[in-house]
Amino acid sequence: MITSDGWFDWAIRLPRNDGAKRTNDGINPVKGVFMHSAEGYKTTLLRLATTGPLSWHCSNMMDGEFYQHWPLTARCWHATAANDEYVGIENEGRFKDADGVIHEASLNAAQIANGKRALADLSAWKGWPLTRPTSPTDKTHTCWEHNEVTRLGGSGSECPSGRIPWAKLMEEDLTDEEKRQLEDREGSVVEAWGRVTEWNYRVDKINKLLIAYDPVIGIIAGTIKYKGEPPI
Repeated sequence: MITSDGWFDWAIRLPRNDGAKRTNDGINPVKGVFMHSAEGYKTTLLRLATTGPLSWHCSNMMDGEFYQHWPLTARCWHATAANDEYVGIENEGRFKDADGVIHEASLNAAQIANGKRALADLSAWKGWPLTRPTSPTDKTHTCWEHNEVTRLGGSGSECPSGRIPWAKLMEEDLTDEEKRQLEDREGSVVEAWGRVTEWNYRVDKINKLLIAYDPVIGIIAGTIKYKGEPPI
């Protein structure tokens, strides 16, 4: 449930604590929600949420804790062109395997449960259905990932996209056929985006070595990272 002043009544309240203004003026009408994939761990994510240069409404952690930092009516700085009209939720998801290689994981069971609850509350509060894009240019959907903001004229980022398990988050709002289609599409995207994430990680390692040898070569090499939008 969402309170009259725009807070999830079940979330852990952890508001920004340094007094800095990190939102735009006005009231967010909440036309939908951006589910972000955080490149970082819980401690870093919470530190940035309370003292960093940007802002977002909620942080969904792998240990099952769900934090809220700003009221949902705030116009947080999380997705450029979407800041004034959409809620932003960051999902913790980075981990290292036994070889020390960094991977971006999909949401775990606890995060999916929190995500479903948040989406259901937002949908009930604002009266809109949970929908994903039906085409590469669709701008009418209510559930977004970061790099899809380019459809609204905004800029994408290195925030990984394509790993949110929408079929599981939205399953109560989908028919069986819609679930099947969404799961098939997500499966191919997650597999492809996983390869891209691994590529970018290896580029970063090589780039650091090159910068140590020759900063100019290193900077040029860093431009080969993929920063575009994954397919829907």
